[in-house]
Amino acid sequence: MNQSLGGRLKRWFLPDPQTVRDPFQGMDATPIASAAPRTRVTIAGRAHGLRTNPDTGWFEAELTDATGTVRIIWMGRGHLECLHEGALMSASGRLAPEGGELVLFNPEFSVLPD
Repeated sequence: MNQSLGGRLKRWFLPDPQTVRDPFQGMDATPIASAAPRTRVTIAGRAHGLRTNPDTGWFEAELTDATGTVRIIWMGRGHLECLHEGALMSASGRLAPEGGELVLFNPEFSVLPD
C-alpha cells in the first residue's frame, strides 16, 4: 500500500483507461491508411486546417486519424458553421487521388460529440 507520490497523483488525475470513451466505437469507419483511392469510404477523425481556399472560394479541411490524413473539400461553400478546429467528425464519400494525396469532395459528414 506504500505507493509513490507520482503513482498516487497519476491515479488521481489521469483517467482510468478502462473508462475512457472511444468516440469511434461502434462506427464502421475505415482507417485512413487502409483507404484506397476511387473507393467509397467512411472515415473518422479530427478536423484541422479549416480554411477557405482564396483561389476557388471552396471550404477545405484536413481529417486526421491515428493512421493518416485526408483532405476534404466542400465545393460551393465558403464556410461551415458547425465545424471547428479539432472537432471530431466522420465523413463519407468516394476518395479521389489528387496531387499525391487523397481528397473527399462534398462528403456527407457528421460532427461527433467530443
